[in-house]
Amino acid sequence: MELNEKLKQLRNEQGWTQEQLAEKLFVSRTAVSKWESGRGYPNIDSLKNISQLFSVSIDDLLSNKELLLVAETETRNDRLETLSLVYAMLDFLIFLCLFLPLFGQRDGEIIRMVSLAFSSELTTTRGIIFLIVFIMIGILGAVELFAYLLKKSQLMKRGREASLILHTMTVLLFSQAQLPYVTAYLFMIFIIKIILLIKTRK
Repeated sequence: MELNEKLKQLRNEQGWTQEQLAEKLFVSRTAVSKWESGRGYPNIDSLKNISQLFSVSIDDLLSNKELLLVAETETRNDRLETLSLVYAMLDFLIFLCLFLPLFGQRDGEIIRMVSLAFSSELTTTRGIIFLIVFIMIGILGAVELFAYLLKKSQLMKRGREASLILHTMTVLLFSQAQLPYVTAYLFMIFIIKIILLIKTRK
């Protein structure tokens, strides 16, 4: 008997609806419906709660094949959550471009390296666009961190996608603006993101 059949049988023995079981497990009714229809498996925490609720061992709930599948899914989810956290931290590093001396500013015959926050560039339209881009990336980093802390998998996925898209556009923007130091810094972080994404998908 598969997990979906066992779970449905255990629930019916108690005379509970899917909604009542969901409340006891602190999950949505949709999740319980998905488990019982065989379209998905509970995560490790939910499996522990099911085991305690019905006083059965996890080994009794899952076949060996299902146990391996749950473990693989859990490992993959953990990797993706870690990736989201790292992306959030990398986006905060990009936000720091506002305060790093990566922008050249002419001072007589000398070109001094200053941060955008203290650069005369901020008085130009181009500088305002740069400022908006960095603020957007900082906000995105905060959203990614928020999604990670709340374990919102869909929001984490959307955050990672948005991070790559916005980062790509930012690298192109600064390379077109012919700002080599900022472009090199952004490109280095972009490469780190791509490497981490490839490693996570293996």
